[in-house]
Amino acid sequence: MTTVIAKRSSKRLPKRDPNQAGFILPIIIIIGLVIGAGLIALSARSFGGLLGSIRQSQGHEAKETAETGLASIITELNRNYPYLLIENCEVTSLSGSPDCTGWRQGGNGTFAYRTSLCPQSQSPPQGILSKVEGYTTANQGRYRLVSYTFSGDQNQGGVARIKVMGQRLLTSGGITTVRATAFVDEEISILPKNCNVPVNQPSTSSGFPGLLAETVSLGNNDVFGSVNGNVLCTTCDPNQTIAQLSTQMHLLNNGIVSGNLFGGQIAMPPVPTYPADLPQVTPLDINESTTFNAGSTNNGACQVDSQGITHCKIGSINLSGNKVFTIHSAGSKGIRLYVAGNISLSGAAAILHTNAAAGPASLGIFGKDRTASANCSQQVTIGGGSTATEAFLYFPDGCVGINGGSSNPDIRGAVWARTFNGSSSSNAEIEVPDDMGSKLFTTYGSSFGLGIREFAALGVNKWQMVQVPQLP
Repeated sequence: MTTVIAKRSSKRLPKRDPNQAGFILPIIIIIGLVIGAGLIALSARSFGGLLGSIRQSQGHEAKETAETGLASIITELNRNYPYLLIENCEVTSLSGSPDCTGWRQGGNGTFAYRTSLCPQSQSPPQGILSKVEGYTTANQGRYRLVSYTFSGDQNQGGVARIKVMGQRLLTSGGITTVRATAFVDEEISILPKNCNVPVNQPSTSSGFPGLLAETVSLGNNDVFGSVNGNVLCTTCDPNQTIAQLSTQMHLLNNGIVSGNLFGGQIAMPPVPTYPADLPQVTPLDINESTTFNAGSTNNGACQVDSQGITHCKIGSINLSGNKVFTIHSAGSKGIRLYVAGNISLSGAAAILHTNAAAGPASLGIFGKDRTASANCSQQVTIGGGSTATEAFLYFPDGCVGINGGSSNPDIRGAVWARTFNGSSSSNAEIEVPDDMGSKLFTTYGSSFGLGIREFAALGVNKWQMVQVPQLP
């Protein structure tokens, strides 16, 4: 039997260096710190991204609030306050009750409308101030008007810049804080429109007042003109029915008005006066048949300006029988008479304007400016003549009337006065040409293009948004 004896291997495992045993733990700690720092950075970045997303969302909500408020304000203006679309408003403060000088009544209790209003557009102007701020759903957003600026006129319309502030609110523990603020600035078109019809749609009346006065007594007088044969009484209640206005204007059974009867305030243009830069002239009284030629000094009563317009000073006009004051304005830019006294035409007397092609607007007869006196400072009586007085008569402080009437018509043109006293005669007539409103606009300026109309805000021409950074 053979016995095998195993020999122990002569190989030995290498011995560990005791100096290397302490490096493993620091390496593990360092790796852990690096990984931890990375996780913290990633977490911070994620949290920052979350905060940024929240702020971006709140900023977007503030912008939406501003846009909602802007649309709400424009809708309110279009629906209930269209006449304010051509009035400026600059909100004095973004805290407290909103206020602006343009959209509220003045201290004298009246409101200076640039144009007379359609009967359905009579909401008191100060009522809009409660509509220029508001809150969105659940009071998370608040908007407020900052400014509204109109550029244009009451005849052609124009454009308006409206700026509205929107804020994103956060309420916690009964305390409300502003988390984001945005301002939206828009430019919109403001278009004039006739009463009771959409924009750019024709109306049965232009709204131009061929006869305008603070108080009107029509009697049996007729006012003809399919387009401009309208009567405006500026002290009459605009919300009356036609029957009520007829009674207040004393329109008798034999009186005919081709257009409409209107009541309501209107901003009258300044009455033209003799130009200060022209050589002074001596006023001339017209008591006998007299002829004036445009472009001439006419016995020292007139001067011609650089535009070719003839300006004349008249003391008074008092004609009777067959006496005629003849005015030739052909080939000129028109002639303007500034009358300091009274005008009285009786019998077959007349003021004869021969330039029919230019129309009555080329002869302007102007009186004194409005005074605070209870009575008219001028008396203007037209009538009796066999020839129509073809002119634009503007007497802000004058009592104007037709005496009897025998021409057909007695006055061809437009009459604006402090008081109009109609005749009981059914032969007294005023005829207003279809182009009278546009002729006054081009001859005397945009402030003379008066009318009864309203306005509408349509379309967005420009849009701009400003975001206000909010602190954490």
